[in-house]
Amino acid sequence: MPGLTLSLRGYRGKDLVKNQHRHPSQRPRLCRAVRGQSAVETALALVILMPILIGMVDLGRAYFGYDILVHAVNEGVRIGTFDVDTDHVATAVRDAGALLNLTSGNVSVTCYGGASTVSKSCATMVMGDSVKVSADFLFTPITPFVSAMLPGGTLTVAATAQRTFQ
Repeated sequence: MPGLTLSLRGYRGKDLVKNQHRHPSQRPRLCRAVRGQSAVETALALVILMPILIGMVDLGRAYFGYDILVHAVNEGVRIGTFDVDTDHVATAVRDAGALLNLTSGNVSVTCYGGASTVSKSCATMVMGDSVKVSADFLFTPITPFVSAMLPGGTLTVAATAQRTFQ
């Protein structure tokens, strides 16, 4: 169309887009007070957010330990479904939970006769009896903020699994 032009000029010839061709050194600078205010706001935000972030890391460590413990207990009860030696079961739990430094005092193996809740000697297990494996460990947070929230500064993490003897 003849005579049609595109312009970024508005009413009365004023530019609609200002400072479009200005060199970065010619742009207006923030005054020192505004920059100082940003630094103070950032510092205040970090004071609040850093303990929360570190607490989340501690929570992740506790959950990681719990996950390893559950895996170790399940491995032990799997061994206990066909092996009547409780030492073999406890060793399987300690081996599977090696990252937790479990000791024999952290692992317990209990055998039950049939569907009852009366415990019996694991050496006399027959098909249909059940074996129960429990383990625990003491979790210590790395941050004083989280350990102050826990009674005694530590958390006992425990897991239990039970299956039928094959």
